[in-house]
Amino acid sequence: MNKVIIFGGNHTNALGMARVFGINNIPVYGIITTSSLKKRDNYCIYSKYWCKYYLVSSEEEGLNILLNEFWNEAEKPVVMPTSDGAALIVDDNIELLSKKFYLPSINGESGKIRSLMNKFNQFIFAKQLGLKYADSWIVDQIDTGCYDISQIEYPCIVKPVLSPEGSKVDICRIEKETDLNAYLKELQEKKYKRVLIQKYLNKDYEMELFGSIPKHTDKIPFFLTKHFREYPSICGTVSCHQYIYDANLISQAHTILYKVKEYGYTGNIDIELFKIGDDIWLNEVNFRNSGDIYACFADKLYYPVILYLDTLGMSTEHLNFNMIKSKYAIDEFQDLGLVLKKEQSVFTWLKYIFKSSNHAYLFKNDYMPLFCVLFKKITCKLKRII
Repeated sequence: MNKVIIFGGNHTNALGMARVFGINNIPVYGIITTSSLKKRDNYCIYSKYWCKYYLVSSEEEGLNILLNEFWNEAEKPVVMPTSDGAALIVDDNIELLSKKFYLPSINGESGKIRSLMNKFNQFIFAKQLGLKYADSWIVDQIDTGCYDISQIEYPCIVKPVLSPEGSKVDICRIEKETDLNAYLKELQEKKYKRVLIQKYLNKDYEMELFGSIPKHTDKIPFFLTKHFREYPSICGTVSCHQYIYDANLISQAHTILYKVKEYGYTGNIDIELFKIGDDIWLNEVNFRNSGDIYACFADKLYYPVILYLDTLGMSTEHLNFNMIKSKYAIDEFQDLGLVLKKEQSVFTWLKYIFKSSNHAYLFKNDYMPLFCVLFKKITCKLKRII
């Protein structure tokens, strides 16, 4: 049976992938990039569903694992990246890896995904596909101070051009030119060389569109969710999802995914969206699996499994392709951050733990990753007290 290899960081993304393949009896292997090679520091590897995992300190080491440990498999393994770094190194080495592995790609060409990880290129990409996207500019030479911001419209948002070039905590709304100059000087001290600047959009709310784009079927399995809560509450990531069933928004989400498919992409996908009035606007496209995968279980919409079977030329007709009944999904510890910041009550947090049909950590018959995170948080707290 073809193995599936999950390549990415110690994250709910890899954990969710181990679970989704494990409960479907598909052999799942992990290459986990991590800053600590100690087992106790990597909660995702405690899932019972891994056949085997490898802890590595870089994507380059992960690539070597692919070449040395999986190169001579009798049946081609399917590689599924769960981090930007893993997606990039796989894309950079498509010509070599495609000889022995099934890979996500855009028309099977090396460098295409890397190009579209550049958020300015995503702006051009969206315009080519006729999709709504905020006007964008790249500001270069921040490190030298010789940059030009004369074309920028305000208010605006400043963010890294590529995710690996910066941090989400550095995403900032700017109201006027003097503030932008001051902020670029701050980023200069953080060793930024360039940034993306986008026109600020007055959105109703943010959404997540995630699923997979198979090659051999026209049906595309996906979820569409609203950011019901985020942590941090400003410029944070979604901590509690509310599933969206609005026919207009579902139709627009379909259109986006079909256009990406027509462009030539095959693989798992994670798209950040804005709802503005009756329309959907693109914010960011990630050509890898979504960290929100934990939202798939209650509806049994196992989109990575659909992609796996489709890749191997096997039937997917017996699998569910549609959202059915779920209302909420929650990342328990991310959402707990709002309680610790006194921005929501313990009662509200517990209420949505029980109202949510899917949880990032709590999972029937696979409790060890949850216990690992709890143990680490408790011991860290005790160390600070002592």
